[in-house]
Amino acid sequence: MKQNNKIVSVPKFKILNIFLSEAYIKIHPENLQQNAEYEIETGVNVDYSVNPKNKKQVQVVVSIVSNNAKQPFTFKVDMVGNIEFNRILKKEEMDRITNINCAAIIFPFVRETIAELTRKAVTVPFILGPINFVEIYNKKISDKQKQQETKKVKK
Repeated sequence: MKQNNKIVSVPKFKILNIFLSEAYIKIHPENLQQNAEYEIETGVNVDYSVNPKNKKQVQVVVSIVSNNAKQPFTFKVDMVGNIEFNRILKKEEMDRITNINCAAIIFPFVRETIAELTRKAVTVPFILGPINFVEIYNKKISDKQKQQETKKVKK
């Protein structure tokens, strides 16, 4: 890939493992109707931490939460992916890749877990729709920049 007339090496990575860290579901029977379609509100969070002993390895956590008690059920699922890169990444590059690429790889495991939890707890499984991790990451960056600008103005 070329960037500013320099050839930039795109980091390669491998998935060491993906596992379920936390799963929670609570049924609200008073809001449950047989064979009804529901509008379920969800929140998404992606976080990561670099292994202090091996800076090429990161642990990425994708959390999906739905906590509106007016829905037929609420849930939280945290799925963790341990990833190893072929080189140590700069913070900006690590932020982008973990929040977009790694999160997108882990997401189908989260979706399957939510579908299974809701299928076992309710009659119809809730299939989580697609998530645009690029959009979420761009919003996170934009919010961070606005926050920094606000701090500068206050000083």
